[in-house]
Amino acid sequence: MKTFFNFTKGEQRGIIVLLLVIVIILLLNFFISKPDTSPTNPDKIVEWEKDVQDYEKQRAILSDRYDSLHMAQKTERENRFQNHTFYSFPDEKLRRPEPEYFFFDPNTVSVSELIKLGFSQKQAEAIERYRNRGAVFKEKADFAKVFVVTEEVFSILEPWILLESSTSKSTLTTESSTPTVASFIILELNNCDTTQLKQLKGIGTVLSKKIVNYRKKLGGFYSIEQLSDINGILPELLSELTPHLTVDATYIQKIDLNKTTFKQLLQHPYFEYHIVKNIFDYKDKNGNFQSVEQLKNIPLMYEDLYNKIVPYLFIR
Repeated sequence: MKTFFNFTKGEQRGIIVLLLVIVIILLLNFFISKPDTSPTNPDKIVEWEKDVQDYEKQRAILSDRYDSLHMAQKTERENRFQNHTFYSFPDEKLRRPEPEYFFFDPNTVSVSELIKLGFSQKQAEAIERYRNRGAVFKEKADFAKVFVVTEEVFSILEPWILLESSTSKSTLTTESSTPTVASFIILELNNCDTTQLKQLKGIGTVLSKKIVNYRKKLGGFYSIEQLSDINGILPELLSELTPHLTVDATYIQKIDLNKTTFKQLLQHPYFEYHIVKNIFDYKDKNGNFQSVEQLKNIPLMYEDLYNKIVPYLFIR
């Protein structure tokens, strides 16, 4: 290797000179500006501008033709895709109507009625096959044993399940000399338990637990209409329940606005974070509340919210 890279002093000077010449040529090429090729003659300038305009027109025409061709191809692809057999199923699924809830007996309900309740065609047929194999729904909970009936679906449909056996028993008792308690039962919403609630038409195990749990979170009900906040209690069911319920607001567990903590107030369903924060910011700035009405001065406080939370607050 030494024989290839061993240069004499003369050779070394030659290499250095050659490198310097290359560097100078590169620098000159970089710094010397290119000659201006644009026309200077007025006639030439006009001709040049005309050529540029013609070029722009041609380019615009070609661009429009390309866009038209591209849109035509895109439309053709979309039409082919939409006409394909596999496209109809998701499109049909997207257009499925909203569930229509009504009282039904799972032992006799038809496939079309199950579809109205929110089941798909295949799910409704699966329930029918389950019955055809000899299955009988003796209790509401039996309906949840069908594999297509999820826990969430059952919690929604449970209040609407009316079994023929329970209906016939109720009819026989009503025809006797002593009317049933269930027919004329009236419950106080803040003082009843899950067992009593299940006596009401349309209230099952799931909904009775939801009502009691929500009552604990609120600290009690001041209106029957508050039941509409519970998932599964639709307006139709609420209208059925209203004649059998009363509300005694004296059972409400109220919150001392000046002694409650940030965390305690945030646990109440009606108090969102930004409202709680504004309440405590206001108290830090102005001191303890002298009256509940001072909440109207809180930022973001509106009348409907104020009317909802007032029954749960007091000043000692």
